[in-house]
Amino acid sequence: MMEHPFTRAFYLVLAALAGSITALSFRPFQKMTKAEIGVALFVGASFSIFVGPYIIYMWFGSGEVDYRIAGAILYIAATGSNVLIPVAVKKLTEFFGGKSKDETT
Repeated sequence: MMEHPFTRAFYLVLAALAGSITALSFRPFQKMTKAEIGVALFVGASFSIFVGPYIIYMWFGSGEVDYRIAGAILYIAATGSNVLIPVAVKKLTEFFGGKSKDETT
């Protein structure tokens, strides 16, 4: 079944946004300001949109992938972004010889 390109794009953006909302539910969002919530949603969705296609390419190659599979990967990437990004920052900080926040206290 051929879907309209707009429909594909809509579902992929929706998956990225839904994943970032899911990621926010794992954080203490009740104590966050509206700006912090907005940034968390934006970072989750943008991480998914920019990193998700790379993951899809690594797993499936350059052929066309069903938009539901692509949406699931984008959802998982957005959900995991709030876990993956801080871990990556900590590892890079340690790699370049800096101290992480945990070590400074």
